[in-house]
Amino acid sequence: MFDWREHDPRKHIRKLRYVADGFKDSWETSSGFRLHLMADMVAFGLGGIFAVSFTCWLGLVIVFILKTAAEPFNSAIEELVNELYERNHSLQAKRIKDFAALGVFATVIGSVIIWAMIFVPEVYEIVS
Repeated sequence: MFDWREHDPRKHIRKLRYVADGFKDSWETSSGFRLHLMADMVAFGLGGIFAVSFTCWLGLVIVFILKTAAEPFNSAIEELVNELYERNHSLQAKRIKDFAALGVFATVIGSVIIWAMIFVPEVYEIVS
């Protein structure tokens, strides 16, 4: 039988403190996280200035979500590897961290491609 007490919305709302703590820690410790957020804020500002289409907004939001998720995952993996591999000189530890960094890099490249697809035509229209 389904137990509604397990899905009490108040219980889930209280868990948002972990989200806030994660955001605060990411902001304070990860320059990459701050850089990605600032770049996305610029992209959102340009989207407003150029009054881009719904589809363009969708692209901007998707890459924002991907990067905002990838950077903390990368940091979490690095922290875990540091904890598991004391000296961090293991080839396995290096490979794990490299794979996580590649995931973040892929989201950055994807966002640059999306931004170029959206904003280069807009700027071209202004200068031509």
